[in-house]
Amino acid sequence: MRDRRSTEPQSGELNRWRCEPRSYGMSKFLITLGVVLVLAGLLWPVLQKSGLGRLPGDFVIQRENMTIYIPLATSLLVSLVLSLILWFIGR
Repeated sequence: MRDRRSTEPQSGELNRWRCEPRSYGMSKFLITLGVVLVLAGLLWPVLQKSGLGRLPGDFVIQRENMTIYIPLATSLLVSLVLSLILWFIGR
């Protein structure tokens, strides 16, 4: 029987107040995502000058008071490049 004054969990009991090792993965993911977003923001002017975003297949619909931009070809190209980079890293 367990003493009610004991604060240590018994075997098999979940301790909600301690940081479990599996939560480090989420922290690492969020930090990596933040770094990637900052780098993308810093490189954005360079990417715009390179023509990325004005590829054939990027659709722009302009009406009187609105503009809709659908970067389909740019999205496919970025996805392909990132997939190749991550595939090479994972090998």
